[in-house]
Amino acid sequence: MRDIEQAAFDDALQVHLRNEIRLLKDLLAEREAEIEALLELLDSTDERGLRGRRSASRWKDTDVMHQLRERLLSRYHRITHQSKYTAVERSPLFDAQWYAHAYPECGGPKYACAHYLRYGAFEGHDPGPDFKTESYYAANPDVRQAGWPALAHYLLHGQREERRLDPSDGESTG
Repeated sequence: MRDIEQAAFDDALQVHLRNEIRLLKDLLAEREAEIEALLELLDSTDERGLRGRRSASRWKDTDVMHQLRERLLSRYHRITHQSKYTAVERSPLFDAQWYAHAYPECGGPKYACAHYLRYGAFEGHDPGPDFKTESYYAANPDVRQAGWPALAHYLLHGQREERRLDPSDGESTG
């Protein structure tokens, strides 16, 4: 009887955790949308949008808007890229030592993950010996077009979507 109660508790906990994750993802999506809307508003506000203020005032407002835009962009990138960084860094498909040896321009193992996400994936670098970036892009051209680093996409979406790792694969390995 105790095993049945434990199983029921475990099932209820799983449901609760899934709901909590769903709510957090929704909240994150709302925040991202707010940041995007603010960035669009800032982009659409030009000197005419400042409505006849004196020149010095207009310069000050433009400078403040630029600083605000930069802060919003920084926050947006931190939010969106943190999940990618964490997923890649923790994955057995990413090998910082291997990557740093293969691509010394990354600056060493400490910077390997950030380099892969920012530059390496788009230059066709592999994150480790067991994941082929160009093959993943070839099998999933929409991923490259969307600007996703290949391994980050695979870990955060591709496995769940059963995406192919290589265009010659008949089936996914996810």
